[in-house]
Amino acid sequence: MRAPIARTAALAALSLTLFACKSAPEPAPEPTPPTPEEASGPPVAAKPTPAPLCAPPGATLEQPRLDGDGVFFCTYASDPDAEGNYSRCFRFDLATSALAARPVPKVAEPADAQDAPPTVDGEGWRYDRGAQAVFLCSAPGECKKKLDLGSKKLAPLEYGTADTSASGKLVLVNAAERDAGENVWVIVFDRATGKRVAKKKVSFDSYICGGARFVGETVLVGLDVCAGPGGAAWLAKPTTLAKLAELGGKDDAFNTYAPLGVPIGDGLWAFRSSGLGSVVVQDVTTGKVVRKVDLSELFPLIPDYDPPARDLPPDGGFFGQLPSGELVAVPDGTGFGHVAVLDAKATRVVRRLEIPVCPEGK
Repeated sequence: MRAPIARTAALAALSLTLFACKSAPEPAPEPTPPTPEEASGPPVAAKPTPAPLCAPPGATLEQPRLDGDGVFFCTYASDPDAEGNYSRCFRFDLATSALAARPVPKVAEPADAQDAPPTVDGEGWRYDRGAQAVFLCSAPGECKKKLDLGSKKLAPLEYGTADTSASGKLVLVNAAERDAGENVWVIVFDRATGKRVAKKKVSFDSYICGGARFVGETVLVGLDVCAGPGGAAWLAKPTTLAKLAELGGKDDAFNTYAPLGVPIGDGLWAFRSSGLGSVVVQDVTTGKVVRKVDLSELFPLIPDYDPPARDLPPDGGFFGQLPSGELVAVPDGTGFGHVAVLDAKATRVVRRLEIPVCPEGK
């Protein structure tokens, strides 16, 4: 009877084992990891890429100046009421053509006559507004020798009063007739003695505003009708004030309003025409025009003109000399956005650059 009992016990044990296996709970499934979107919450909109910086189209340059190897300028657009077009300032890098925003500098309001400083100091001279006289200075602050203009009817001009030659030997004074308030005179003095060297009335016809300054040892006279765009300018001998040559030579298209030039060595100066249509290199000791560079291609053609003509502004723009010695011309108005870099010695355009300009209406 042992065998049946053993078999029965074995079957019972097997049944218990099978029951235990069927009764054991199945393990819970592994949780699904959250997606990156679920982990970070609701989707975040991507920030829009800012539009590239650009200057307003048709801008007029304000306060332009060299800034290292770049040009700093502010813009006064044709529509000053347009948002973002008024009093914006930039720096244009001449090496990379990158345009960067710059803070708008504070510009002092023009002083009233009673608020103007009582004296203006130059190289070796001082203008005393109260005395209406120019004094020679033996040292800074030591200005005692009054220059005799040769007539009590003459008074020094309030602005652009005087200038000193490159050698420091001569001083010129711009003066006007007290009663007329115009009729510009130029008087040249020996700085060492204070004696008059030359004296001449330079204004004529309607050209009654302006004055003279030195370019090296030569006198540059620049007159206008008290406004743009026309002007008259010429080089004069310092000891007689006799005309040496017309500025720009005999080229009638060379606009001499507000004449501006930079020395490039060996008695040569580079002068820009008003509006930057061209640049001439002129020997200021002889008056001879050595070279001329046409910059009219910086400006657009006038539609329907026959023969074709360029739309040159009457004045404006920036012209200066870089630390490298190269010259840079930055027109405004119709030519704004174009930049020409010139080799000073060869006086030719070596690079043409483009300032990023916003599309019209933006």
